[in-house]
Amino acid sequence: KMRNMIRIILRRYKYPPDQQLEAIKMVMKQAEVLSDEWSQEDYISTAKPYPANNAYNPELMAAEPKPKYGEKEDR
Repeated sequence: KMRNMIRIILRRYKYPPDQQLEAIKMVMKQAEVLSDEWSQEDYISTAKPYPANNAYNPELMAAEPKPKYGEKEDR
């Protein structure tokens, strides 16, 4: 069910179809990492902010790094 929801969201935002499989795998991995962290006993239930591009843990990155101004994207 979660994979289907991810696939629908990717289509809605016109994510390239040839990259959707890899994006789905990445989102599922992020969900696993977050669920493991949230299920620990010592987890404090207050909201913890996660930066959009988490350099400490690449599995928690919300987006690919943006190219600098003037650089071309690798897509």
